[in-house]
Amino acid sequence: MSESSKAAVLFSKIAFQHSVIKLVFAYEDLNDLTIKYSQLSSDKNNDEHAYFGRSHLGIFHEDVAINKIEMLKCSSSIKDGLLTYIDEFHADLIILGSSGSDAIGSYLGSTAAFLLRNISSDILIYIPDSVSK
Repeated sequence: MSESSKAAVLFSKIAFQHSVIKLVFAYEDLNDLTIKYSQLSSDKNNDEHAYFGRSHLGIFHEDVAINKIEMLKCSSSIKDGLLTYIDEFHADLIILGSSGSDAIGSYLGSTAAFLLRNISSDILIYIPDSVSK
């Protein structure tokens, strides 16, 4: 539900206006360590950790106006969970928003780079203008 993801969804709605678009929000399963860390962090900054994104889903949904949204709970890692989901779903095209960067100037975040190397579906990685400048 990042700004780059939102930009990718809005781009996709225009570019693929006659296609069915389904959003998948992947999140890690909460374990005791994560819950305790969240409680400590939320004491310091309550706004950032309202639930690890779930409270922001309604806002994101309103901003992008896509009705097909699936929450994907990943028990191991988000990358592995998404990879498994994509392999099972057989989508025609996977679209990711990315705003990460590394030491060599790549604008792919770790999840986008991982999926690009490991999925067999076609993939479009959208990097908003504000990130590439």
